[in-house]
Amino acid sequence: MNLKKLIKTHGSHLSVLCAIVAFFLFIPACTATETLWKVFFTVLVVLLLLCGGLLLFFWNRTREARVHFFLYDRESGKNRPDEELTPQTVSDCISFYLAPYGVEAADLFADIPRPLRQQLEREPDFRPVVMYQMLHALSGLEEGEITERFQAADPRAVAYLCRALSEAGDGELADFIYRLKKNAASEERHIPPFFKRNAARFEQRAMKYIDRNFEKFYVQRSRFK
Repeated sequence: MNLKKLIKTHGSHLSVLCAIVAFFLFIPACTATETLWKVFFTVLVVLLLLCGGLLLFFWNRTREARVHFFLYDRESGKNRPDEELTPQTVSDCISFYLAPYGVEAADLFADIPRPLRQQLEREPDFRPVVMYQMLHALSGLEEGEITERFQAADPRAVAYLCRALSEAGDGELADFIYRLKKNAASEERHIPPFFKRNAARFEQRAMKYIDRNFEKFYVQRSRFK
């Protein structure tokens, strides 16, 4: 772990540790009878307090440079209040996430581009949210298009989606979607009702997942420039 990451992750704890050690060294600094030891312990206390202050300063700097991906308002440059996290803001943010890859959420059933897969490997916490958005986007289409897209979906894309949902703790939904895809020809009449009926559920699952993993979605502000 490099110094920058160490400060970003543990800066506040290290600062407190420095203060605690300095407090305990303050006692021998006051009680030492020999001048050499008194100076030695006093210098250590000062250095520890200085290091603790610098760690806290740089830790705060790293926090100021980070914003919440799903709450950051790109127009105002500020985080929205937590209560403004809605299915619509999540949808808008995932569209922004997918924009560099030239795809929309429903398009991912046909193919999940390799660069996007690589990005999701680097940011696995985003993976389930993108998958829920795929499902919700498909549920918003006309029934005939839902059937057509789902039947034509790349099995590898569906398997990727199901694996991501399972890893996020939504194994029952993942298993059902996998079986539905595997038997898409014989289950054709059940495909549109399933997606239409569960449209709100897909949104709610994404919201709950973000809420459970809220702290994991802080990113560098520079990402939005």
